[in-house]
Amino acid sequence: MVVLTPAFFLVAAFATALCLTPLLRAVALRTERFGRPGDDGSVPIPPTGGLAIFLATFLLLPFSSLSIPAGLWIGTCGMAAIGFMDDVHPFSPVQKLGLQIAAVGTAVGFGLRFAVVGHPVADALLTGVWLIWMCNAFNVLDMVDGLAAGVGAIAAIGLAGLGLVVHAPPVVILAAAMVGGFGGFLVYNAHPARIYMGDTGSLFAGFALGGMAVQVSQGLPGAQGMLCPLIVLGIPSFEAAFLCVVRRGKGLPIMRASRDHVAQRLVRMGYSVRGAVGRMYAMGGLLVFLGIAGAVGPVVACWAVFGCTAALAMWAGVRLAGVGMERDGEGV
Repeated sequence: MVVLTPAFFLVAAFATALCLTPLLRAVALRTERFGRPGDDGSVPIPPTGGLAIFLATFLLLPFSSLSIPAGLWIGTCGMAAIGFMDDVHPFSPVQKLGLQIAAVGTAVGFGLRFAVVGHPVADALLTGVWLIWMCNAFNVLDMVDGLAAGVGAIAAIGLAGLGLVVHAPPVVILAAAMVGGFGGFLVYNAHPARIYMGDTGSLFAGFALGGMAVQVSQGLPGAQGMLCPLIVLGIPSFEAAFLCVVRRGKGLPIMRASRDHVAQRLVRMGYSVRGAVGRMYAMGGLLVFLGIAGAVGPVVACWAVFGCTAALAMWAGVRLAGVGMERDGEGV
């Protein structure tokens, strides 16, 4: 029997996404479901790329000799389906959250859960909150060309590294496939974007990354099991936490879109779109390095890394919050 390596899944997923993304873009434009060309000749940007990422990631996994946990399979497929329906006919925020809770609850029921507290109900609740958080954190991250796909690929590399540390081959394989899927899509999503991932991609990616974090946490002792995956996924977590604080401070509903995202503030500070995205890539890479370093070192070093990371996040949050944004209360 031929053993398929992580490199194979990365390359295969990259090639699949590279081929599927323009095909799905063409189909979306041909059906005119996602907008018509403008009178000035402008072409709408369809949000159908997430389906390419999802299919590229999962099409070949059944041929792997490794068993992906049932909860991870069910949750990722469920979130992709919810995102696809939302892209076609948008849900209300309450409907969308309710469907997410149902998908996460099913995945947790099939065994995808932390083993931190030591009590089944408490660990299940903690897992549910974490997965809902990651889905929505990645969803709000997808606001600038190339940002979510690049950050997702970097985070998946970090989770693959943690998977190697804890000897979790299914996580390594899945993470490698996600890196390839993000990479093939990013060819068309980099600024200026020709296609977006939509909720299909962002909800799928958020759940898959969060679910892999749950898996690797089980192989790390004590605090390292929670802190190291959190550090690796620091960019989407910071984005979501920053938006919650800023919007709450301005009296705006947390679920309402507004022009206050991190990358938008970096552009307002004078960086180009590519420059802002590149800086967030670099920070994501640094967090991946720190998260893996915290996993291979002693627990005290992990706490030190987390403390430094938290301090850096607070400094960055204060600086970014001070950037004046025009039309802050308007939707993006």
